Amino acid sequence: MNSNSTTCGTLSWSFCPPNKLSTRKATVSIIRAVNDISNESVETADAVVCGGGPAGLLTAIMLAEKLPPSQKIRLYDRLSAPPDADDDRIWDNDVARFYLIGLGGRGQSALQEFGAWEGVVKDRCVSVVGRRDWQPGDLEGTERIFTEAEKRVPTEVLARDKLVGVLHQHILDKYNGRIELNYGFEVHPIDFSHENGKSVLVEIAQCTSELGRLNPSEVKTSVENQEEILCSTEDTKLLKVNGLLVAADGTVRTVANAMEREDRKRFDSLNPIQKVFAPKPFRVKRYDDDNQRVYKSFPIDVPKDWRFDLNYSARAKRATFDALPANRKGNYCGLLLLKKDDPLAVENNDPNELRAMMDNSFPFFSKLIDDDTMATVAKKPVSYLPSFRYAGPRLHQGNNCVMLGDCVHTVKPYFGLGANSALEDVRILGQAIDKHKDENGEIDTTKVVREFSKRRAKDSKALVRVSRDLDRPGKLGVFTFLIPIILDSIFSKFLPAIFTPNIINMLQREGWTFSGVARRKRLERVLQAAMLASGFYLVGRVATRAALWTVAKVFALCQRSVAARYAIPAAALSCVATFLASRSNKTRELSKDLPAVADVISKFSKKSEEKQVAKK
Repeated sequence: MNSNSTTCGTLSWSFCPPNKLSTRKATVSIIRAVNDISNESVETADAVVCGGGPAGLLTAIMLAEKLPPSQKIRLYDRLSAPPDADDDRIWDNDVARFYLIGLGGRGQSALQEFGAWEGVVKDRCVSVVGRRDWQPGDLEGTERIFTEAEKRVPTEVLARDKLVGVLHQHILDKYNGRIELNYGFEVHPIDFSHENGKSVLVEIAQCTSELGRLNPSEVKTSVENQEEILCSTEDTKLLKVNGLLVAADGTVRTVANAMEREDRKRFDSLNPIQKVFAPKPFRVKRYDDDNQRVYKSFPIDVPKDWRFDLNYSARAKRATFDALPANRKGNYCGLLLLKKDDPLAVENNDPNELRAMMDNSFPFFSKLIDDDTMATVAKKPVSYLPSFRYAGPRLHQGNNCVMLGDCVHTVKPYFGLGANSALEDVRILGQAIDKHKDENGEIDTTKVVREFSKRRAKDSKALVRVSRDLDRPGKLGVFTFLIPIILDSIFSKFLPAIFTPNIINMLQREGWTFSGVARRKRLERVLQAAMLASGFYLVGRVATRAALWTVAKVFALCQRSVAARYAIPAAALSCVATFLASRSNKTRELSKDLPAVADVISKFSKKSEEKQVAKK
């Protein structure tokens, strides 16, 4: 059925695409009259996961562990099946092709909880135990190995698609027959409260074969900037989800966009008085990127005398270069981060200009890149980092649908919080299921989705807002990033019982929620401001008292000694005379008639003695 064959307002349900809520072109015919759908034309599913990235695959594993054995899980992903995680020809042939992620404590804990870390993901990772940083003008760099106090566990690095491939194979090996993996399909919600809220009705649309597996940044570029339809509008089917519908489809957000449209239409239908008392509608908060960076990736073979377990990073005025290990053989993937308006931030730029910039800004990296690689990098287009977004004020719709991962909170990958927070979402959803499971293993989906939303909605907002504050440009970044980091370092060092480490360190700690970190840092900012204000006040008071005491002593001395009474003004007069003498010939001539300091003191002393004799 053609998506334009039916207009909004003629249906018995409320799903109509509004204007300016999503820039993505409609890809399937999602508008149907629900009342006209017969039960015979609808398939049923116990649980559905929308999205086959790391969070989606781990969600499927979690549901297989938590749900009764009789229930099966279906997973749908719009991309093609992932590559073989153990085929070195894929991963070592072009290490700059794949988007690397670092798994910290939060991500590792989630994978460990569902049996997907030890012997599964960890064996394909490279440990990063420290950093080597180059500041502008520094040719040697400074190496720092992380202590256990700084990081409980070392960051484990691997390509995002390799992580997807590992989890994909783990499902085939352990959960075959329990988890059904479907690639090349999109999920579009039709009715979130189907059958009076007992289920969710969705439409499954098959995507075109041209849509291959892309990196997150490439997905953003290809989806938001292209005009062609990605998914077939004819080959679709209806599916009724009786249990959980978990949306983990990243920045594509088919489920989140549907929730936003439905809530906006419902809210707009209310009168002004009703709007005042009605709950806030669900929406995706989209921030304008005021510090946008694009990047080009370089394959690098680091020298044998360099460590293979460090993050190498260099800063220059024009750009930043950051490199992570792609494997354990010394092959690194380096990212050249540029401002969007930089002349080199384009496709098919001059390799000589790129080489000149690298030689000038990053000579220690430039010498590791041959001319052929430089020409290849210059030719390819730039990739984009994601923009900051979060969903709220709730993360569920109806009694069965819940969202997690990047479709809920999207951040830039500077601090390693994107993939890790998404995997942690899965662990928290698992805890909500455990809390609302009866003796027979059946779960109350209504309570589960609300429990997860209650625990994670504020965290998602806090994560994005804090991360955005750390990425503000120019002078604003000095106040939102640099000064707070310096204050945290000072106060936590001298008063560790009161002040916690810097906010980047705190965001990595599994024991802290993101909203808890934000609250704690707000409190600490108040205490820091109060202590600094008190300190400045006390210093000012002490300085003022010291100045007054000094002045009083000087005047007291002047009162006791007539000669000293005139010494200060005489010295000042002499200084003025000396200054004027140095400024012009005329003043130098006039200065001959001025008395010396000693003469002034002697003259006034003689007059004072004469007055004393006259009094006697």
